[in-house]
Amino acid sequence: MHFLSNDNLLFDNVTVRGCYYGIRNENGGTSDYSSNLEISNCTLLHSRYCVYLDNVDSALVHDNDIQPGGDGTGAHTYGVYISSLGSTNKAYVYNNRIHNLRNGHTSSFYTVAAVETHPTGDAESFIYNNFIYDFTVPNAEIHGIHIGSGTSHVYHNSFLINDVGAVDEIAGIYLSTGNGELVDNIIVVEEATATCYGIWRYGGTLVNSDYNCIYGTGAGFNIGRDGSTDCPTLPDWQGFGYDMNSLSGDPGFVSAFDLHINVTDTVVSNAGIYLALVPFDIDGDPRMDPPDIGADEYYVMFPPDPVVDLTVYAAMPAGDAILRWSSVEHANGYNVYAGDTPFFETGEETFVEFVWDTTYTHTGILLTDSIKFYVVLSVAIPPPGADARAAGVRREE
Repeated sequence: MHFLSNDNLLFDNVTVRGCYYGIRNENGGTSDYSSNLEISNCTLLHSRYCVYLDNVDSALVHDNDIQPGGDGTGAHTYGVYISSLGSTNKAYVYNNRIHNLRNGHTSSFYTVAAVETHPTGDAESFIYNNFIYDFTVPNAEIHGIHIGSGTSHVYHNSFLINDVGAVDEIAGIYLSTGNGELVDNIIVVEEATATCYGIWRYGGTLVNSDYNCIYGTGAGFNIGRDGSTDCPTLPDWQGFGYDMNSLSGDPGFVSAFDLHINVTDTVVSNAGIYLALVPFDIDGDPRMDPPDIGADEYYVMFPPDPVVDLTVYAAMPAGDAILRWSSVEHANGYNVYAGDTPFFETGEETFVEFVWDTTYTHTGILLTDSIKFYVVLSVAIPPPGADARAAGVRREE
């Protein structure tokens, strides 16, 4: 969809597939700006530019499923491309899942970026609460976010650049010109062999970079690069005055395709700094103060202590087996298992029920089985389908 100089346009719950431009705004002249464009809850698939913002003010791009991709014919690939905004205009890109980034070209290098910003003058881009992941790019410059000009505020995003096998520029956040403010982001790069970076300041001004989690797994990973200087470690990068309150460690993503945080991981928990612009996370959950780093706000569930004082009583003539035990620290519930031998294995076949409390009645079991052995295991995370009413059980969408 390509449109010119229109104000107050809303694209909601629209699917666009297989276009060069998924949704593009364009003006009719250098001073003719569209105002209040909103793109929300849309699915934008297999486009070179899924969203292209050209000469627009106060654009909102949020809660979309964005999957940019190319077929190898030779072109750049972008999830959201922010072009001319005008000298004082703004754009907001938030709560999106930008993934399945594809570019099949193998003979020339092209840029592949989830978000690229090239606004004019003092224009500002606000990019926050996005999940950015899943790159399949054999030969390209790979940037989670590329800051090209203007001022970009990059807050509370979660990046995962997987092992792409490329040998050119690979960076979670790449600053070429303009000004960048990078706060409360998780940047993970899993490229196995090629030289790669969490943050690369090629040019421009890194006004502020702090309270980030920057982590890589490959031999060629560097926390950052400032100008022409590689910074393999966080202290090296901090020597330039960046990320003095940041950390480097595995944040604990649920999977390569789900950038929520495992609730038993503590690396990024309450390690950020509260930003009034981002009071909620990508799922709409309120931010704590201090917040978790990244797009997902979560409650840590520490491994619970084991149950050590289980007692079992027989209630006759009803034939019930009544179990009682004491509550244990960090448990959000208990799994009850029953077997026919003293040393039976706990698992799907012996699972009886999940309970919130510290008592359980196995109704009528003694009328069909003369003897039963029980194990109760404390759990931090209830099984699927359990009513998530325990303290600390987060909502996810």
